[in-house]
Amino acid sequence: ARASDARAGRELKQACARHDAPAARAALIAWARGRHPDAACRSLRDVTALAATPALREAVIELERALYGRARTAWQGDALWHAFQREPRAAAKPKATRTAALPPLFKLGSASK
Repeated sequence: ARASDARAGRELKQACARHDAPAARAALIAWARGRHPDAACRSLRDVTALAATPALREAVIELERALYGRARTAWQGDALWHAFQREPRAAAKPKATRTAALPPLFKLGSASK
């Protein structure tokens, strides 16, 4: 996954430098798929849900607006690239849930009749 992560990162950097919104979309989805293989990431909305930082979520929303919004504007990739660089390098691991054994609320069989 690390190699695909690095490749997707390079592709995203190049797309952002060229201000190529469709290529940035493809690189982000590839990166999210590599980072979260169980998440079935297919769209920018999925990438937004998987982003760890608010900066990346906002930058992806801006990319989505540039690609699909009514008023299409020339997209600038600088903000997305800077936000991506601030994203943690490793995928966040699910927090281990501690299961503390709670005492039973009712003790069955101990009541006298």
